[in-house]
Parts: sequence; C-alpha cells; structure tokens
Amino acid sequence: MEDKMKLYPQTKRFLVVFLICFTAYQKMDVLNVMAETITFKPSNQSLYQLFPDHDIRKYSNLIRSIQIDGSIDNPGEKDRYSFYGKAGDSINLYLSKASGTYMSALIMNPDKTSLAYKKDNSNIELGYQTLPESGNYTITIDASGMITGTYSLYILKQTLQAISFKENGSVLIQGEITFPGEQDIYSFNGSSEEEISLFLNNGALMYRSVTIIKPDENIFLKSNVTPSDISLSGTLVQSGMYKIIIDGSGYRTGDYSFFSLQVKQTMQFPYISLPG
Repeated sequence: MEDKMKLYPQTKRFLVVFLICFTAYQKMDVLNVMAETITFKPSNQSLYQLFPDHDIRKYSNLIRSIQIDGSIDNPGEKDRYSFYGKAGDSINLYLSKASGTYMSALIMNPDKTSLAYKKDNSNIELGYQTLPESGNYTITIDASGMITGTYSLYILKQTLQAISFKENGSVLIQGEITFPGEQDIYSFNGSSEEEISLFLNNGALMYRSVTIIKPDENIFLKSNVTPSDISLSGTLVQSGMYKIIIDGSGYRTGDYSFFSLQVKQTMQFPYISLPG
C-alpha cells in the first residue's frame, strides 16, 4: 500500500509532463502545416498564389513582384516553386546568384511543357513571357550537379498604370525599379497628329531605357540603354492607347522620374485660293 502511495506522485508528474509535451507537439505541428502554404493577397488585387516545395526564408508581399531568397544546400538538389497565373499575364523571372556558379531556371506550363528556360554561370533573366493559359505554373532552379550556393529569385508581373495629362498637357511621374529585371509600364490615350515629348531623369549611373509602343503594339520611339537622362519626342501616327515602358535593364534598381508633354492637334483651316 505504501509503495502504491509513493508511485502516485511520480505517475502524476509523468502525466503532467506528458500532457505538456503532447500539447506543445500539437501546436508545433499546426504551425508547421500553416508554414507549408504561403498565400499572397495584394491589396485590392489578387495576382497569384505561391506554394513552395522548398523552405522560403524571406519573401515580399508586393503588388507586382515577389522576392525569394533560397539556397542549393546539397549537390544535385533542385528547388521548385509554383504560382497560379492567368492567361494573358506577363511574367518575368530574374535569378541573382554568385558569379561563376552554373544554375538553370525553368518555367513549366500547367500542361508540363516548357514556357522558358536558360542556363548560365552569371545572373539569369528569362524575359517577360505571356502566359498562354490559366493554371499552376512551376519554376525549377537547378544547380547542375555539384554546385551549391545561395540565390535570390525574383518573380515579376507586368502591370499597366494609366496616366492622364493635365489641362496644359503635362504630367510628372515619380517611380521606382524595385527588383532586378522589373519594368514599369504606363499608358495614355493619344490621337493621330498630336505631338508627344518625354524626359526621363535617370538618377546617378542608373542604366535604363525608355520605349513608347503604338496602339498596334509596334515600337513608336525607343532610346538606347544609357546612364544619362533620356529625351524622346515625335508626332503620334495612330489614335488609341500608347504604352511607355521604363526598363531597368537587368540588375539595376532605383528611383526615377519623368516629365511628359502632350500637345493637342491645333485646328487647321483649309487653304482657299482667292481670285486675282
């Protein structure tokens, strides 16, 4: 009887410790399950969701872009990420890594065919790709055998920002190229025979280019990639929506501002030949 009485407090302590550990384990399990799926819901706009197969240690929930810092820890390892994309969306992928390390980047369509692929020993940019269908797209980062190391992956979604000119025909825009490989696109409505001029303040040694696209999607005006300020001007040849593309030209990021002036077509009177 005394032995049983002595065991009771030990048994009680064991049960208490067991319950505490079991409860903590349950909570950890719930947290792990929650961490396996990260859903990005930008304010007022649902762009895409990202479901990683590999641990994401850093991410940015931005309206247009997302940054993932990852690593290839073991030879032969591959990191895979997937996102939901809508048909017609324009997506770019930029992979920043240590110079001299061979890696490849692959985007797979929902039907498992290749959308874009590149392998290089320097940074990789796939360029903007128009998604052919809605569904889950897969990105694979492959270190090519024995290579290991860290990388930063940028998934960039093109967005169109409409601008409107003031009564005097001018507009001043201040923007920023946030991530490598990013483009900022602005749209405006123009009429044939109107004059348009644009001046981009490029910032200190920020290599950029400016392209103006006509309503038929062909190039109207385009600058070279330059660290200097950029000036473009011309007479609109079509009526409709024009696009202004500010391109960070690879890995360069930073602020910029541009001023644009739209001169409306002046009223013209027919020439009348008077007798004599």
